Amino acid sequence: MNTSQKPSMYKNIPKILTPEQIQEFQDDGIIVIPNILSPSEVKSSLEELENYLLQYGVDTNNLLSTGHNLMKLSSTNGSGGVLDVFYPDFKLDIATNEKLFQATCDLWASCFHHQSGQEMKTEGTSDTSKDEWMRHPFGPFDCRKGYAYIDRIGYRLPTTVAEQIGLSIQQEQQQQ
Repeated sequence: MNTSQKPSMYKNIPKILTPEQIQEFQDDGIIVIPNILSPSEVKSSLEELENYLLQYGVDTNNLLSTGHNLMKLSSTNGSGGVLDVFYPDFKLDIATNEKLFQATCDLWASCFHHQSGQEMKTEGTSDTSKDEWMRHPFGPFDCRKGYAYIDRIGYRLPTTVAEQIGLSIQQEQQQQ
């Protein structure tokens, strides 16, 4: 798909992503956007996450001794790499970050047929099968508007730490 083709109503909206980044997302399904969050936003979020985890006995500077407490934050007892952490301020700040949202809008505008009359074919093309993947399941939408979806936090302990914690838990269970 030619990412430079945009419906006319979206041509004057400032873009965060380059055509190359959009193409990378379309090709790979993921992109890394350098500096989408400022260094102070990253630092603040990490500090708030660390403080949040400390409330549950997880010290990120001592995961070997405290990493097992991650189970307290997970409905899957930590096995799924997902923490049930939904509404702390740092997550809401990231979810409502203007630059991050604008990048998301860029992807929506480039990756979905979002206007009425655009559902089946990209402007200027005749082969609808190539663009079938672009149909949004809920039909036309305004890609400049969105809602914050607050989900869980994904995590991964270093393999050696996870293995050592697992052995410690196994030894405790055997002693009981």
